[in-house]
Amino acid sequence: MGKMMSVAQICTAQDIGEGATWTSEPIMIERASSFSLMVTALTGTTIDGITVTYSIGTAPDGTFIVPAGATAIFTALKVAGVASFTPVMAPFIKFIVQNLDAGDHVVPSIKFIWQEDVT
Repeated sequence: MGKMMSVAQICTAQDIGEGATWTSEPIMIERASSFSLMVTALTGTTIDGITVTYSIGTAPDGTFIVPAGATAIFTALKVAGVASFTPVMAPFIKFIVQNLDAGDHVVPSIKFIWQEDVT
């Protein structure tokens, strides 16, 4: 069994307003085995940064939940960065980006990188 790496652009210059939250489209991860999230750009005037978490679901158009005990991928991130994480197992994932600054907007660009087992 081999491994294949996949990359999805989660958002490009997504303007997130003061204290607002933005949620990505769902991505299928049912064969994924390793996960990383890369904030490739983070601009705007926020001084408090962003927090990035995730929710999971069993269908792309179904209900998504934040798993109990799930930790944030990034907390108060103020510059570009990359982090590996291990989500709770599920077929689909969405990313939730929260602007922690109630007075200014933020504009992130984010990529999701994962490995899949292939035969």
